[in-house]
Amino acid sequence: MKKRTLGLIIAGVAAASMIGTGFAAWVITGNATDNFDGTIQVDTVTDKSITLEADWADTEDGKVSFVGPETEDQTAANEWLSYEKSDGITEFADLTETLTLTFGLGSEVDASEFDITFKFEVASANQTKYDASIAAKHINAPTINGVAFDANGEKTFTLSEILAADATTADVVFAFTWGTAFGGVNPYTFYNGIAYNSNVIVDTTTKTPSTTNAAATDPTIQTVAKNELTALNQNLANAEFKLTVTVAKKSA
Repeated sequence: MKKRTLGLIIAGVAAASMIGTGFAAWVITGNATDNFDGTIQVDTVTDKSITLEADWADTEDGKVSFVGPETEDQTAANEWLSYEKSDGITEFADLTETLTLTFGLGSEVDASEFDITFKFEVASANQTKYDASIAAKHINAPTINGVAFDANGEKTFTLSEILAADATTADVVFAFTWGTAFGGVNPYTFYNGIAYNSNVIVDTTTKTPSTTNAAATDPTIQTVAKNELTALNQNLANAEFKLTVTVAKKSA
C-alpha cells in the first residue's frame, strides 16, 4: 500500500518537473545593455511664395483721356478746330498709363515657374457703348506692354518676361491708341490736316474721311468731325474699366 503511494508521488513529481523545464524556455533575463548611434533629420524650408502690390506709377492716376492735346501747334491759317477742356475734364489727351508692380519674393522663387496674367474689363454698364466706339474706329482696343489682350480680355506672360533678374519691381504699360476714323492720331491733329469746308468721303471699313474723289454733294469735314466727336463723347463719357493682375504657379 505504501509502495503504491510512493509510486504515485514520484510520478507526480516527475510530471511537475517536466512542466517546469518547458516553462524555463520563456524566462527573460534582463539588465543587458548596448549602445546605438542615431541622427536627427530636419528639412530646410523652401519659400516659393509671392506677394504682389500694384499701383499706377508716379503721377499716373489710371485715367485715360480721349480728348484734345495740351499743345495746339497747327498753323493759324489751317486751324479751324480748336480744343478747350470742358467742365469735369481734368486732363489733356492721355491714352497711356504705367502700372508699377512690386513683388515680395520668397527665398527660392524662380520667376520662370510663374505666370502673370493681366485682365482688362469694361464696366458692364459701359460695355455696349465701348464696343460701339471700337466698331466706329474711334479708338483701338488697349494693349499691355504693346501686346493685345485676347478675346477674353486677358494676356498672360511668364513672370520672367516682366521681371528682370534679381529685381523686385517692374513697370508695365497699359495703352489705348486712336482709331483709323481719326487717322490713328489725335482728332485735333487729324481734322486740322484737312482744309475747312472740304468735302470728304468716309471709307466704309476704316471710317477714315478723305478728300479723294469727293464731290460737292458729300459731307464737309467739319460735319464729319462734329458727328464723330459727338459720338466719341456719347460712347466713352464716364466709362470705367478694371485691370486685374494675377500671379500663379505654372500648371504642371
